[in-house]
Amino acid sequence: MAAERKNIHAKHRERMRKKFAKHGLDAFTEHELIEYMLFYAMPRGDTNALAHRLENEFGAVENVLNAPSDRLLAIKGIGENTIQYLRFQRSLSSLLCTRSSAARFNIGENPDIKEYFISMFMDADRECICAAGLDNSMKIVCGRKIADGDLVHVASPVRLIYDFSCAVGCSRIVIAHNHPHSDCLPSASDVYNTAYLVKALGLLEIELTDHIIVGEGGAVSLRGSMHAKDIWQET
Repeated sequence: MAAERKNIHAKHRERMRKKFAKHGLDAFTEHELIEYMLFYAMPRGDTNALAHRLENEFGAVENVLNAPSDRLLAIKGIGENTIQYLRFQRSLSSLLCTRSSAARFNIGENPDIKEYFISMFMDADRECICAAGLDNSMKIVCGRKIADGDLVHVASPVRLIYDFSCAVGCSRIVIAHNHPHSDCLPSASDVYNTAYLVKALGLLEIELTDHIIVGEGGAVSLRGSMHAKDIWQET
């Protein structure tokens, strides 16, 4: 009986693989997306029921990837190995989106750099600072996280931004930080810290080109917003 159930599962997985090969992900329902992803985290067994439980609890597949570990562990059938696999998938998606954005981004042609940093923060559940260096043609040379914060605060150290600038060989830098559990509207401290950074980095011959804030619902460019319109006019 056990062997018979195993064969049914194997045939089901094979049917799913053929469905993906022929039609792609557009042919999949939400729970099928979750189920297919779980095939590679759980090589044996029936992932269909688990996929339904995850969909019922979290909804869309992206919510499953972004769910906190404690909530995932509360779902019957989820263990540490599966959580690590989901974390890898989330981080990989963020990395690929960031690389794709960087490859086609030129601030001289498209001043909206927000999409680039939104992808960089896809797998961040705490506040942190990221930075991107721009070359003379205003294309992104390199971008990465440069500092961590806690759930509600992150510092803006001049030295770390300076070190990043030296490491990537760029004198034009765009920084970004995230509001992981609130909207992207800049706070008074965000504006104050940005004004300080523009002046302090300017003394080091580093141009802070923009400061992006990423939060729920999107991102805000401080340079392009009404919240800090005078900062760059003063430099």
